[in-house]
Amino acid sequence: MTSSASTRTFSPFLPLLGFGLSLVLFFGWQVNNTRQQREQLEQAISQREEAVQQADQQRGALLSLARQVIELAPGDAAAKAVVKKYQISLTNPDAPAVHPSPEAASSPSLSPAE
Repeated sequence: MTSSASTRTFSPFLPLLGFGLSLVLFFGWQVNNTRQQREQLEQAISQREEAVQQADQQRGALLSLARQVIELAPGDAAAKAVVKKYQISLTNPDAPAVHPSPEAASSPSLSPAE
């Protein structure tokens, strides 16, 4: 037999090339996935903005109505009965009807009397 079979050397080039290409593909896939998720999140946020604006308008209308009922309560028996039945009171009567920020929304300006 010949000695050429025993002197054959192993080259690490192909396994390292394959590993490097798999890393590039994996990280490329991760970046693409993250980009798609970001786009979907931005789209969901923009779709919710209209609903948030409508909710703020409804809240403003409700607070305005509650203020009017409270103002009418001393002279009107029906308004007084509504205020008493639903225990309506204003915690901050000078607050704006619509909250300007999400932090302010966590502390409502209309609360039931205790």
